[in-house]
Amino acid sequence: MRAPPAPLVPRFDLCGRNTLGLRSRASYGGVLTDESKMIAAAQFADRVGLPFHMLGRGSNCLLAEKIDAVVGIAGARGRRLQHVGGGVRVIARAGETWDDIVRWTVGRASAGSRTSRGFRVQPGPLRSRISALSASS
Repeated sequence: MRAPPAPLVPRFDLCGRNTLGLRSRASYGGVLTDESKMIAAAQFADRVGLPFHMLGRGSNCLLAEKIDAVVGIAGARGRRLQHVGGGVRVIARAGETWDDIVRWTVGRASAGSRTSRGFRVQPGPLRSRISALSASS
């Protein structure tokens, strides 16, 4: 069997992606930072006869202890603000974390501005700076 393309490694540890850090390993896996690495990982999975799965950067999932598959961790980073009407839309790639997106967005949006999904940026502690508004607001 051919060696996997970088950054894939055998017996890839998924504990950091598993809820409560439970033990989990994939046959192969790695953080895939761009589309060419994702394509190469999917092609490798096809060559070795394994399923190919992508996971986000969060840990809100419960994975089996042994996963017979090639697992890619979404590592493509990038974000931008798009001004829509009187609000702001945040567009982020799958490798971004929620805390990083919130911190970055709050740092760029003006206090009191509203996003297109009904969120308002407000001054205060980081986790409370974005609050949902009711439809009547």
